[in-house]
Amino acid sequence: MNAQSVSGTLTNITTGSPISNATVKIQAADSSSAPSLTVSDSKGNFIFNNLPNGSYNLSITFIGYAALQKKITLAGQRLNLGNLNLGKSAETLSAVVVSGVAAVRQKNDTVEYAASMYKVNPDATSED
Repeated sequence: MNAQSVSGTLTNITTGSPISNATVKIQAADSSSAPSLTVSDSKGNFIFNNLPNGSYNLSITFIGYAALQKKITLAGQRLNLGNLNLGKSAETLSAVVVSGVAAVRQKNDTVEYAASMYKVNPDATSED
């Protein structure tokens, strides 16, 4: 059983620019062992070393991009996957409504404080 390596470069499918800090996971196809994880470098490169021969599932994820899944087989060689292109993925989220009551209000030359907006002890005096 020889130890092999898998490497590749992650690029944006539209611009061809490298994708850095993407999560790359490789796991034996039989899922009997824990997955190995790495992060792509500033040039989009990643590498996994010391992998035994066999079949693997490669998974690449990064926020804003569609996930990429790939099945690979190592059989006595170092495997360079070359450029792996990731496409943008957009998801529309529902609207967020922020509401509240002002704790302080300016009325001409007077400042009004809403006492109910401040946490105080029930037996507190005005000096507290």
